[in-house]
Amino acid sequence: LSGFALLVFIEAILSKGAKFRTAAIIMGVISLLLTVPKFVLNVLMDKRFSEMIEILFGVALLILWSTGVVALTFNNGVFFTPGTGYFSTWFNLILSGYYIFLNARISNIRQIQKKQGDNRRQRRRQDIL
Repeated sequence: LSGFALLVFIEAILSKGAKFRTAAIIMGVISLLLTVPKFVLNVLMDKRFSEMIEILFGVALLILWSTGVVALTFNNGVFFTPGTGYFSTWFNLILSGYYIFLNARISNIRQIQKKQGDNRRQRRRQDIL
């Protein structure tokens, strides 16, 4: 997500006088401000967030890039013709949705594992008694 957001930002800067150019720059900056610190916390500092925060983070990016796709790739927006900015905007939207899907799956798997662990503990207690 950060890489594609950076591409949107750079392409917007390079497209002089295009419609919604400022919006593309702002969306790239917002996305970078959200994803880079999260990457640093998750990967480099090994900090984990709750499933709800991960899903809300994904929803925020999905809303941002849904707006970006509509404003930037349709109706003579800054990335109306297919190119790096056009595809980067669409990939950001797709990856945001995929991020939500993955975190929802992980949350579901953890809930199943927790239930299985609780069931095992109950069986052990019953065996002891």
